[in-house]
Amino acid sequence: MYPSTACSRIRPPPVSFVVLFLLLCASTIRTVTSDVVSDKSQVSMAFVPKFDNLVPFDQAISGANAAKNELSPNVGTLEYVAPPSADGSAEAQIDIVQRATMTDFSTILLSNNAGDDIEPSCVEAQEAGVDVVTWDSPIPGGTEGGEDVFIAQVDFDETGMIMAEMAYSILEGNGQFAILSASRRAANQNAWIQAM
Repeated sequence: MYPSTACSRIRPPPVSFVVLFLLLCASTIRTVTSDVVSDKSQVSMAFVPKFDNLVPFDQAISGANAAKNELSPNVGTLEYVAPPSADGSAEAQIDIVQRATMTDFSTILLSNNAGDDIEPSCVEAQEAGVDVVTWDSPIPGGTEGGEDVFIAQVDFDETGMIMAEMAYSILEGNGQFAILSASRRAANQNAWIQAM
């Protein structure tokens, strides 16, 4: 899975910082890896959260837009393209990645909710010259699965251990607890659960 970091005890950065970092990565990847696009202002990004109308993703796109405005004119377009709800979001994300590959997007910023099912679409995107930057939830296959770079907002192993410690504390060291996840395909949540 993804390695723990030496800085795991450092307070996580604010969402806007992570998004600014994503935008800088997307701009840099496109400029360095493509002969076709040498001007950062030509970067067009599809911002793809797991699904629409969830506060963390609303905050993320708000931070992305603020970062885009701060970086302008170095960043081209940034389009929020989200599955409408959690129901069917995995299939919708695959469709969004496929459509983004066939349009003018040069970068896809993805919070993966399709598990490894999205890998073929992301590999095809890369083969078409689209950079795939994942954030929040990675593609399980990593770079082999169509991911250029993954930006983690937390250390997955430490998050799982902290969640287990919290459950143990709530139960006062005695009893059982159930683990519920938002989606069986969410790589970030699966990694947390595995670390428990």
